[in-house]
Amino acid sequence: MRDGLTIIPRRTKVLSSLKAAFPTTGLIAGDLSFATDEQILYRWSGAAWSAISSAISAGVPTGAIIMWSGLLTAIPTGWALCDGGGGRPDLRSRFIQGAAAGVDPGAMGGATAKTTAGHDHGGATGSHNHGGATGSHDHGGATGQTDVSGANGGTGEGIPRMENHTHTIAGATATIAGATATISSATDSIADIRPLFYDLAFIIKT
Repeated sequence: MRDGLTIIPRRTKVLSSLKAAFPTTGLIAGDLSFATDEQILYRWSGAAWSAISSAISAGVPTGAIIMWSGLLTAIPTGWALCDGGGGRPDLRSRFIQGAAAGVDPGAMGGATAKTTAGHDHGGATGSHNHGGATGSHDHGGATGQTDVSGANGGTGEGIPRMENHTHTIAGATATIAGATATISSATDSIADIRPLFYDLAFIIKT
């Protein structure tokens, strides 16, 4: 209190706008302003604005990488997009995998699509079932009959026997020769094998 008057200290002014729109008048030292385009907090020194949120990342070592959900044009000062420029890794459109024990980071690999080649299944078959695009059905039993001569010179009656034959199934081919079957599957291609995802940017401390 002075001469019967109570002096009320002025409270710190806190502003928020684009960095280019920061005021330079009507301020006192200690006023704050948040740059919405840079996502950085500034403090008015009495003569100029200086970033203070950079102190938050002062202990972050150069080369540290974090995920960024803001605009690419608003990456904070002291950080840069991992876009392959300036010796930075290019992590655009990539997942992250932990490096193997004793191996320095930097290896790249993987694919977004996959094609599987046809292959064969061979082995003894006998009578069995094949299910597939044409529906479940049986391969087995007699395909015809023939007469054979008996031991006493007589003639036997219609003894069934399996003839060598081929069955074609949509999407695959089954060839049965005697008691051996070879099934060649068709080639398939998967356009996208990634799990559900959400895009973020990787930025690196410079």
